[in-house]
Amino acid sequence: MSNKDRVYGYKIRNTETGLYLRGGADTSESRVGRVWTNRAAAIRAVNMKLKAIDKPWNEQSKIQRYREGVLSYEVVELIEGGSNPIHFYLNDLNF
Repeated sequence: MSNKDRVYGYKIRNTETGLYLRGGADTSESRVGRVWTNRAAAIRAVNMKLKAIDKPWNEQSKIQRYREGVLSYEVVELIEGGSNPIHFYLNDLNF
């Protein structure tokens, strides 16, 4: 990413499943997911997801499961790759 690329949002992808985190109180994942406007909010959603995992009885096991869970997610930055005026796509529009 160059210095002039602007990040428009963030998504969280599970690298094992390829699905995106939906966030908020809904800790499920989907093909579309949710876009967060800032990175801190996206990271907070990962924490909420991992805390929702069934809590094992022993504390050491809980820490290990949390670490394994963190490693299965990645932050995807949404940047503008390019843009064209709409008249380039007139053949694709339905009138």
